[in-house]
Amino acid sequence: MNTKILLACSLITYFLVGCISFNNPTHTSVVSTSTPQSTTSPTLFIKPTITLTSTFIAPTFEAIPTLGTDESFSSLRNYLKNEPPCQLPCLLGIRPGQSTFLEVKKILAEFSGISNDLYFKQVTDIWVVGILGVDINEGNSVIGFRSHFVTKIDKDVILYTGFRAYPDNYREGNTYADEDHNNLLFAYTLPQIVQTYGLPTQTLMTADLNVSEPTSPDDFIIRVLYPELGIFIKYDMPMEIKENTYKFCVSEAIIDLTIISEEYRHNYQEFFKETNDEWEWVTSAKSISISNPFLKSTKDAIKLDDEDFYDKLISSPNQCFESPINIWPEP
Repeated sequence: MNTKILLACSLITYFLVGCISFNNPTHTSVVSTSTPQSTTSPTLFIKPTITLTSTFIAPTFEAIPTLGTDESFSSLRNYLKNEPPCQLPCLLGIRPGQSTFLEVKKILAEFSGISNDLYFKQVTDIWVVGILGVDINEGNSVIGFRSHFVTKIDKDVILYTGFRAYPDNYREGNTYADEDHNNLLFAYTLPQIVQTYGLPTQTLMTADLNVSEPTSPDDFIIRVLYPELGIFIKYDMPMEIKENTYKFCVSEAIIDLTIISEEYRHNYQEFFKETNDEWEWVTSAKSISISNPFLKSTKDAIKLDDEDFYDKLISSPNQCFESPINIWPEP
């Protein structure tokens, strides 16, 4: 089983129909938000499965003065520090369940001058999805930052948001984070998240072999859940086969963050099921190792309990870990 297939089932990739090109808005296919906007980056196309209503008029951004380029990048970088007054579960000044649609449009207008993708689009007769894509220069790299905002037609507030960020080497076929990527997104790296928010309610690990894509690297995935805060983060890093173990380094992880409204935190499994999000596959497992052999606790995967694993990771963020191959299902 390849968990990458499940990424295509998220609300954003599953519901968006066709492709919206920033340079050619009349194009009719939708680029998956699981990859950065780039002419050379891998693209996932989803066939239309939903009939859109014809009565809805897509929201447009109000004529709010756009910040200058330097001011816009400075504002975005400040938001990404994850500091008061906007710390997770607040992102880019947006609080799921509190920030209204109009407030979100005003915030996003700050970045209209530097974005390569910025829109809100109704994707079914229920859901509206917003996208912000920005390429950020960091050190010697260009980080592809892509954030999404989701609400319902009958709701005045954003229900969930999140982001994915990719270093520029991703466009060259590599799938690991570099030092520049981690400097920009330091506040969201796994060691820093644990230091800020404490041990996750749950940590799940997956060894993901790309048997159907021989030229693609194998991945090790760590998912951390803070359901009481509405925070769900996936860390996806390359995996090396070393004798009888899988070796992975958390410092090479690409970050995929999701935040949901407080309204749904007590029943987040049902919310992810309703939105067709990848997290539905993860959170619906009734038990980790028995019900879903592709998801394991830290104890089962690397022979460390959560506390020991995070102690080691915090004390040495660049260290690598190993997981026995024989504990994972054959692909």
